[in-house]
Amino acid sequence: MKRTGWVFCLFAAFVLPGVVKAQTTLRYTDHEPYGNMRTHIIKNTFFNAIEHESQGRIKIDAHWNGEISSSYNALETLSQGERADIGIVVPEYNPEQLPRHQLFKSFPLGPDSGNAQVQFFHRVFSEYPQFAAELDNNNLVMLQFFLGYPAAFFTTRSGVGPAQLTGTRWRTASFWHQSFLRNAGATPVTLPWNSKIVDALQKGQLDGLLVNVDSGDDIGAPRAAPYIQLSPALWLGHVYLLVINKQTWNALSPQDRAAIQRAAASTEHALGS
Repeated sequence: MKRTGWVFCLFAAFVLPGVVKAQTTLRYTDHEPYGNMRTHIIKNTFFNAIEHESQGRIKIDAHWNGEISSSYNALETLSQGERADIGIVVPEYNPEQLPRHQLFKSFPLGPDSGNAQVQFFHRVFSEYPQFAAELDNNNLVMLQFFLGYPAAFFTTRSGVGPAQLTGTRWRTASFWHQSFLRNAGATPVTLPWNSKIVDALQKGQLDGLLVNVDSGDDIGAPRAAPYIQLSPALWLGHVYLLVINKQTWNALSPQDRAAIQRAAASTEHALGS
């Protein structure tokens, strides 16, 4: 009997590993391609930390570049939790579902360093439960937030400032920035976020691009618009929320939820450098 029991345990360990060590796979969705600052640290730091902290119990199945969901319907996709469990939600693309989160975009200047911006968002989310409540109403739990670099004006010619925007055509995704440009006399142009923006700049269909400086660099905007104006205090107000479906989160063990939270804390520390 003893030998039979030993043989069964050995069989279970090699043939039925799930009996010995349960594993959870979470499907991740991101609208941006893998390779820039944010996506790189999410994959190589955050996901690795999750596996390490959970001792291999949690694996991440990552999908990039809108393969599962675009930036505009990511909130709905993650809220439903059928095609993806975790991913990035951009509040500005869902103003009806996340109205309070729009406040961050409504003022042009903010903290003038990355660390000060991080502390600002920590303070807001810790002192004002209304923000977490908005996510909860959409069946989401926030795991971590990521920020962009300051907003920048990429222009095709030098000497273009707020006083010289009249009659120019600009592309920006932010409806707050569209209002700013319109009030300054410029014409906002809607274009999908791809290489055709650079083509439009080169052909003179656009005079400029207003976007966070890292995204402008990612798309190659300086090739067509080499004149870049920015200020560290020029507030982007653009927060990327890394969230998880609430049912998925609640189904995890307390041990695994704590592991993900530790991974988020260590990732934020690493992101500072």
